[in-house]
Amino acid sequence: NYGRGFTLLLASTGVWAWGDNTSGQLGLGFSSVKSVHSPTLIKALSHQQVVSVHVSNPADKPSETHCIAL
Repeated sequence: NYGRGFTLLLASTGVWAWGDNTSGQLGLGFSSVKSVHSPTLIKALSHQQVVSVHVSNPADKPSETHCIAL
């Protein structure tokens, strides 16, 4: 799934994220790196059984992106 400038990927090895990280929205535990150019494991979810990831871009507010890992 992709959001505004970032991507989430659910794989058998975990949840991976890359793209815009200006506000720490990738969930990697840091925002000092503003742009992540390659898939990076979201370590905070490594001990969770994630079955789905979703990203929402509301049509009426395209600058607001929300994501969730279930």
